Amino acid sequence: MFRLDEKIALVTGGSRGLGRAMCLALASAGATMAINYLKESQQAREVKDTILQRGGKAEIFQADVSKKEEAEKLVAKVVNTFQGVDILVNNAGIRSDELFVRMTDEKWDKVIQVNLYSTYYVTKAVIPYMLKKKWGRIINVTSLGPFVGSPGQTNYTASKMALVGFTHSLARELAPKGITANLIAPGLIETDFTRDLQERFVDVVIKAIPLGRFGKPSEVAGAVVFLASEEASYITGNTLHINGGGYMS
Repeated sequence: MFRLDEKIALVTGGSRGLGRAMCLALASAGATMAINYLKESQQAREVKDTILQRGGKAEIFQADVSKKEEAEKLVAKVVNTFQGVDILVNNAGIRSDELFVRMTDEKWDKVIQVNLYSTYYVTKAVIPYMLKKKWGRIINVTSLGPFVGSPGQTNYTASKMALVGFTHSLARELAPKGITANLIAPGLIETDFTRDLQERFVDVVIKAIPLGRFGKPSEVAGAVVFLASEEASYITGNTLHINGGGYMS
């Protein structure tokens, strides 16, 4: 169940955090992994080595996917290495928080460029290969933030909500071609970000989560494996919320 043997999966921002967990989980399900990273070459190699040690297949690919030319070259390299892309997880993203009255054009533009344009560039480059096979899975990573609002994150939440509309329209266009497009929306997950939160703030946040804890990267990665699988072939244009009940739709 939920096997991905003979599928090639590309994960952007796959060297650490949620991206790392996604790569490991997809590989454990049998997918051949193309791990994209920007700067963390050592961490990317560690993810690759872990997959290889477990008997999987993986390669790392450096690229700044917020730049059109690099995103296109990334996909071309992955296709040249593995002869296609069946599963795409658009995970690359950044935050640059600031109250709106203090928001600079630079902070606004950078977050939109990385979080939204990278998804556009990579997806645009990947789709022709999925169309040839008449099969594909596109999984975009949004967030809890756009659905509940988050002070100091107008740029971030705007970029992540834009992905929702993008995915809905893309799903309708690609459904007749055998390609699905969905989103995952993680809440607060145990990553470097949550580990750095002040203890007092953590207590307040956890009280607002019905399950009473932060999520684990593996729980997010498991949802990605499901959406990439054949068992999820009748699911498209949907958002899977992974937040412990912090937001219920």
